[in-house]
Formats: sequence, structure tokens, C-alpha cells
Amino acid sequence: MKVKNINPIPKRIESLDILRGMSLLGIILAHYILCHLAGPRPLNFNSNFSDPLNRVIVLFNQNFVASKFYGIFAFLFGVGFIIQSESFKQNYKNPKTLCIRRFWLLGVFGLIHQMIWMGDILVIYTPLAFALLFFEKASNKSLLIIAIICLINIPGIALQIFDSRDVLFNKMPFPSGYASYSKKYMTLIESGSLKDLLIFNIKGIYGKLWYQIDSGRIFLTFGYFVLGAYVGRRKIYLEGEQELAIKISAAKYSGIVALIFMFIVHVVNKNHYLDTNNWGRNPLQYIYECLIVNIANIAGCVFYISGASVLITNKKWGNFFHPFSALGKTALTNYILQSIIALLLFYNIAGGMFLYESPANKYLLAICIFVIQIILSNVWMKHFEFGPIEWLWRSGVLLKWQKFRKKPIKTSSFLENSVSSL
Repeated sequence: MKVKNINPIPKRIESLDILRGMSLLGIILAHYILCHLAGPRPLNFNSNFSDPLNRVIVLFNQNFVASKFYGIFAFLFGVGFIIQSESFKQNYKNPKTLCIRRFWLLGVFGLIHQMIWMGDILVIYTPLAFALLFFEKASNKSLLIIAIICLINIPGIALQIFDSRDVLFNKMPFPSGYASYSKKYMTLIESGSLKDLLIFNIKGIYGKLWYQIDSGRIFLTFGYFVLGAYVGRRKIYLEGEQELAIKISAAKYSGIVALIFMFIVHVVNKNHYLDTNNWGRNPLQYIYECLIVNIANIAGCVFYISGASVLITNKKWGNFFHPFSALGKTALTNYILQSIIALLLFYNIAGGMFLYESPANKYLLAICIFVIQIILSNVWMKHFEFGPIEWLWRSGVLLKWQKFRKKPIKTSSFLENSVSSL
């Protein structure tokens, strides 16, 4: 590999690492309240807990967590794509090859993760990352337009209009019906072996792809990618006065929009949205419901990103959020680690002791695990340059083992310090 300027340890942007760490909090909350089940779980899952505390937890999760933090994760991938591409161009003569290798390796990690958890997102990120390469030279205006089109799910809605449910629903990956397939899935979780789970999850890739396209989630994810690329191109993630003004405005207006559309979803529309069974009878109602839900989620996601970015610039809040930085530097490792821990907590492999716990208890469990991840990540980053999977990823991209351990800081003894001060 011909190298212009060797740069073994990339310079990190702490605010982006903090945001990555924060996104992992939302991800573990959203996943653990549903026992990290990504397959066809029962439609009434968690409905047995109707006491005030658990109802508040479920409503909080629906309004402020679900479908918000995956967007932050995807947005940061888009920002990182621009930053990494610029770094490759500055330091290597074959930047495109490195980008392609980087995405292929991400797909490999995704397939391995898919084996232990059906909800892995990395296998979806990989083809979308390759698609993002085609927009690398697009203008900023074009990126913003494409992002908006995808984020309000125009492609997904158009697909529903032209398909009219005659193709996708007749070929849905539940040949025996959703209820029967869901029962089979839950039996696997409750009593299946690790081998059974691995096989089921690998076969579930088709079902995942079907869901991603039919729900429009794949277009939303790509929209966040492109929006991140737009922000990365304009370098709005920097901490100058002009960038700060943009973030403050984004936080203010996105917060207002999020509240308005959450009100429409949960009060005017009585929280009865995305009922796909009504498609054939009332397609316009379905389109309307898709739009209000997507706008509420997008606005909430933008509010979290811009609001947190503003808080980070404040000294006190910056110090508070600083520990999240180490978690963000090891985001890929911690994302997969959350799945491994979930296997032990919710699945039959280790007894499934928390499978039918209340939403409140599962939220508390998720927060405790997240705090442990923060502590371990900060300890780890004191001794190592990368997280374990991040190190493998970078080494594979550059086809050379990267520096892993940090050089120990030599500290003088009390006696040596005393003598030198004389």
C-alpha cells in the first residue's frame, strides 16, 4: 500500500464520540425493554404490566426513545463517512479502496452479529454505505434534498402505492401467518439451544430485509446517513460560533416540531397509527399516519443531536458528558457487547431469568449495564488506542496490525519528585 503520510492513530472529535456514547444509551433502553427480541414477538408483549409506573415507562419509551436513537447512530455514521473519507484522501493514495474494504469488513462483523441477534443493523448499514459512495460528489443542496425525501419515507410510501400490498404481503416471510411464526420464535427464545438460535437468525436475514423495505426503515436509515454526510461536509459538528448558532436554532425548532407531531400522533390520532391491515381500505389514512410518525421521530432525533451538541459546549455539561466519549470510541464493540449480555439475560441459553420482567425492571437493568459499560470503556481507553473490534476493523482496512496498547505513562516516585524539586 502506497502511503502519503502515515497517521496510525486518527484524531478523534470528542463531541461526536460523546453523541455515539449517548446513542448507545437509547439503543439499550429501546432494545432491553423488549428483551432484545428482534424477531416476530407477540403483539401484546409487555401488556401484562398495567400499573402506573410501568405504563409511564412504556409511554416514555414510545415517545422519547423508540425510533429516535437508531437515527442518531445512523446520522453519526454519515458524519463519520465524510471525516474518514477525507482522512483517507489526505493520507493514502487509494482512498476509495480503503472505503470499500471498510464497508466489507463492517458487513462481516454484521453477519457475525446477526448470528447471535436477528436485529443487527450492520448488515443493513453495509449496502447503504456502498450506496452512499455514489453521492460522495453530490452538492450540499442535493444531499439535503435526498435526506429529506428519504427521512419522510417518500420511497417507502411510493412503494406501498404502486405495490398495493399485492406482492410484498403475499410473499411475506411468515408462510404460516404472523401469530404462528411469533409463537415459534418465542418457543425458541424460551427453550431453544444456541445452535437453534444461530440457525434461526441466519435464516432470518430475508425476513429482516423484507421488514426494512416494507416498513420503509431502510430508506429512513439511508436518509440519516445522507443527513450526516451533509452535516459532515459543512462541518457543522465543529464548535465555532456560527456552528453553535445553527445547533441552537436546530434544537429550538426541532423540539417544537417534535412536540406538535407527538401531540398529533398520541392525542388527535389517538396513538392508532401504522395499522397496515387498513391499507387496502384507506391508503390515504396510512400515508398520513406514516408521515406524522416519521416527522415526529425525525424531529425528536434532530432535537437530541443538536441539543446535546449545544450542552457539550458548556463547561459543566461538557464535564458531565465527558465519560460518554470513551464509550463512543468503542461504540461498535459496546453495541455488540449489549447483544451478548442480552443473550445471557433474556434467552434460554443462560436461563432467560429476565425474559418476563416488568418494563420498569428491564429499564433499570439496562441503565445499570450502560453505567458498567461507561466505566469499563473509560478504564479500557486508558490502556488501549481502540476498542477490540475497532482495532480489528482498522487493522483489516489498512491490511496492517495497528498499534493497540498505549505506552504506559512513567510516574516518578514521591522521593524522586522531592529530590528534583530541591
